[in-house]
Amino acid sequence: MALEHFDKAEEAKTKGVEVKSEITLSSILEDSKKSSLFGHMLSEGGEEDKQLAERLATHQLEEGDIKILEEKRAEAAERFEEVEKAKNFINKENISSLAQNNEKFMKIINLVGENKAMEIIKSELDSLAFKNPNRFREIFDSINNLNSFKGGEYKQLDEEITKIAKDHHIKDSSYAKLLAIEDEDERVNKIRDEIRKDYGFFRRKWGDLRGNKSKSMKDAIELAGKREDILEAKTKLKNNLDNIGLAISLSVDRDEVLRNTLANELTGKPMDSKEKSDLGFKQSREAVPTLENTKTEWEEYKKKNDWKKITSEPEQEAFKERFINSIVEKRTKNKTGFWEVLFGFLLERSKSELLEKLK
Repeated sequence: MALEHFDKAEEAKTKGVEVKSEITLSSILEDSKKSSLFGHMLSEGGEEDKQLAERLATHQLEEGDIKILEEKRAEAAERFEEVEKAKNFINKENISSLAQNNEKFMKIINLVGENKAMEIIKSELDSLAFKNPNRFREIFDSINNLNSFKGGEYKQLDEEITKIAKDHHIKDSSYAKLLAIEDEDERVNKIRDEIRKDYGFFRRKWGDLRGNKSKSMKDAIELAGKREDILEAKTKLKNNLDNIGLAISLSVDRDEVLRNTLANELTGKPMDSKEKSDLGFKQSREAVPTLENTKTEWEEYKKKNDWKKITSEPEQEAFKERFINSIVEKRTKNKTGFWEVLFGFLLERSKSELLEKLK
């Protein structure tokens, strides 16, 4: 019984523990764009990562590969999650704020407009995160800094001002407008008048007699001083927005993919998604010829090239080899994606196996 209670206590510790990421390696490999970017990440990782990818593609995982694959999945998942957070930030309101606070970013808006700018940036953030991670890191960190500021210091000041207004029976909207008054004496007096609205006749008179020593005047001076805190917070907010705008505009200017995407939008010829995306894992694997998926092509090739007239075995073998070579060339020509190249390599290595199966 004691051991059962121990087990229950241990289970209680882990109950409700959430999985760190919903992005599995299986879901990455199923998705064309994600698996293409995952492949690029492996290609940047060196020879060991490339060999791991080959073992994965050929179903020949070795001892220790599971651990490495999980590490690679976690790294990729973190990048994809950060991309989604960055994309969520890129909305019309934030785009306008960035343009107002950064001259370089405003130039992008002037070229293509807010909506197109949002489309261009969002469409290429995934690629940037994997193919130019340092540039993406600058954008993501600057967005993170802004969110941390707005959720911390900025929010705290807002709550503090709201509480002050409530404690003195002033509408927070009225208080905010009064704090916007630049002249200090005018600001203090206006705030004092607002505070005294809730006073009775004799309390106001007593305050008039005490002048600057009255509680209403002391409170007004204290409340009026919050303008400096607001101005400081607004400056920090502006600086954070400026940093984001600068990071994005530098990426558009210096990253070739982003720059070309912008150029295509300017000329009215946006790149087709198929044209600018490498094939992913699943799509590259499916493009590899097998006896099943080349059957129709083989029959057409035989008919077109008078297979029936070829009777000698050497000529038939040469005929088959020409067909296989044409298929390999068709499947691998102008392929540059990581998985396309890998499966093309595997295809060339296994030509003889397919050749033997042709009839």
